[in-house]
Amino acid sequence: MKSVFISLVMFLVVLGAMLTGVFDILASPYMMLFAVICVAAALGFAYKTLGSPFADKDNKNDTHAD
Repeated sequence: MKSVFISLVMFLVVLGAMLTGVFDILASPYMMLFAVICVAAALGFAYKTLGSPFADKDNKNDTHAD
């Protein structure tokens, strides 16, 4: 009975998303620009946090003394 209830709730959520236009927003041409900006920001934060993956051991931003 629980699986029937979960399936019904999932169906209602998808139907509600279709009726409110959520998928129209996701399919708009501006979402590609938003996704590219998000990926660039994630790569920038990773570079800032982890340092350059191409640096050798002497040039990395390590705070630990060997």
